[in-house]
Amino acid sequence: MKKMLLLVAIAVVAVGSICGCSVIEDMGKSHHESHATIADLKAPIDKVSEAVVAALPKVGMTANKVMDTVLEKEFKGDDINITMKKVEDKLTKIYIRHGLNGDTVKEAALLAEIKKQL
Repeated sequence: MKKMLLLVAIAVVAVGSICGCSVIEDMGKSHHESHATIADLKAPIDKVSEAVVAALPKVGMTANKVMDTVLEKEFKGDDINITMKKVEDKLTKIYIRHGLNGDTVKEAALLAEIKKQL
């Protein structure tokens, strides 16, 4: 009986640690999105992604693509985090956060350059 309880306890800890990691990742994304400049862009997500790549160096920023799916794309750099989500075929929601809590001036400059590239 003690062995059975020990196995159940180990299983609960293992499942909890796996779920805990995804909760922590979700919390990070929520922080990014809640402290970001948010805009709806009338363009397909792939075009927005291309515009981000072209706009970053023009405003003196660098970032690497860390996620690339049909519905969501994400770029991360030292001080920049950009997430794009497909809303419709020609509508993309973009979240731009510079720094820990956001720098609205730098975020606005990047967003303006992204819009120019579109």
